[in-house]
Order: sequence, then structure tokens, then C-alpha cells
Amino acid sequence: MPVALLLCEGVQGGRDARVLTKILNGISSLAVHPAGGAGGMGDRVRIVRQVRKGVAVAGIRDRDFDDGGGAVSRCPRKWESRDGKEWFGWYWERKEIENYLIDPDVVVHALADQPFNAEQYAEALREAADSIAYYTAARTALAVSRSRVRYHPMADAWGKERGRDEHTFPTDLSDAACQEGIRCTVGDYHECQGIPADEVVTQYKDRRQECLPGGQRHTHYLTFFAGKDLLYALEPHLRDLGLESPGVFCERVLKGIERAADAFDWLPEWQALRSLVEAS
Repeated sequence: MPVALLLCEGVQGGRDARVLTKILNGISSLAVHPAGGAGGMGDRVRIVRQVRKGVAVAGIRDRDFDDGGGAVSRCPRKWESRDGKEWFGWYWERKEIENYLIDPDVVVHALADQPFNAEQYAEALREAADSIAYYTAARTALAVSRSRVRYHPMADAWGKERGRDEHTFPTDLSDAACQEGIRCTVGDYHECQGIPADEVVTQYKDRRQECLPGGQRHTHYLTFFAGKDLLYALEPHLRDLGLESPGVFCERVLKGIERAADAFDWLPEWQALRSLVEAS
């Protein structure tokens, strides 16, 4: 039975809902409904299924940081319970919705009618990925470590709050600063979680190489790095390219997606999601 109600992260009018509404446009009787943050989203899918009996309900949520640094399939991943007995929907293959909004292929299509140097943008994006390599390894190590503690999650980011979305992002992205950031973050939570800082630093060192240029995660940074981190690392380049602030840039890309008749064709994963929703 095709999905009739798709729950997503965020709020009404948020980036997730706007992208999904557009790339799934035309699928008969499908509605996209924002359902808040990722935490507890599986339970929300269950509740809606109980209330809306006879309606095919599924969810789609961010991938987040995890151990799965393998091959890239360009297809959403199945989201199910840990025992595999209950299907909830899908994970985006990429870290979060911003990973799609900054994709050069999407940006070129969305800003086709505006002055824009695609080659300079693509190079700036690669430089942004280089700059956050250590920080991505640190965030991944923190996220994997905190997954052991269900009811008191540990932060996986630190730094200054930036932009209207108040995204936390540090100024110093060096190896030494990231190790110190891990120790400070774990130190704030050690008493209630019992996670030794040295253990997380070791996790960081184990992941560091795959996040640096030449590593698997860096090679596919649009999948494994955080889109919001890439956006704020891009900020100085965006201004140089006449693309303004991260928030304004994302809004321009979103409007370009909403204007397009064929936006779902821009990325293989968007095409795959349409097929999955129709076939489920």
C-alpha cells in the first residue's frame, strides 16, 4: 500500500517539509506532516498509526552521525526497530536536509536564473569540507559514544550559536581544539553517564583519518559530514560569491526547488524516495 502520510523532522514550513512536499508532489493522496525532532520520532509514527487506522503511515528522519561509513547507495536507508520486527520508514542517506540543499547539482539547478559561478562554489564547498574534517571526526566519536546512553544524551557539538537557527559551531577547528572540545563535552556529562573522556578521544583518533582528505567519509562528505557545519564553514565563501548568509542562501535554494517542475530528478536519492513511497 502506498504511503498516504509521511512524517518528517522539523516544523510546518521548515526545510524538511518544503523539500519533501516538492519532490514527492504528484503522488496520489500523499500528505507530508512535520513531527518535530528526531528524538522519539519512532514512537510518534506508532501513535499516528494507531490513531489513523487504515492509513499507511511512515516517517523519514535524519541519518545523524553513526558507525556506518561504508558505501554510498544514493538511496534512503530502511528505518526499523533494533530487532528488525517493526518498520518505521526511512533515514535520509545523508546526514541532514542541508546536505541536499548545498549539493552543487541542486544549487546549479535552483539558482539557474541567477548570477552564480558554479565552479567557484564547488571548490569553496570542498575547502569547507577540508576545514571541518577534524570537527566531524570529533562529532562522530561523541555521537557514537552517547548512543550507549538512551535517557540522558550527551552533546555532540560545541561552540558559538550562529544564524537564526542558532546552530552551534566552533571557531577553532584544529586537531588539538577538537580533542579539547571532546574532553570538555564529556567532562560535563561524565558523572551521570560514566563515559571516560580518554575513551571518546580514542574513538576520535580511530575516525580521524577517514574524515581527512582521502578518507572514506571525506570522499563522500555530502553524505557523512553535517550539512549545517558545511554551511557555516562556507559562510565567508558565500559572501564572496554573492550568495549572502547561510540562511539567505538556503532560502534561495529552497525557492528554486519549489519553482521547479522536475526537482525530484535533480538527485538519484530523491527519485529513489519517490519510488519507495509509492511502492510501500
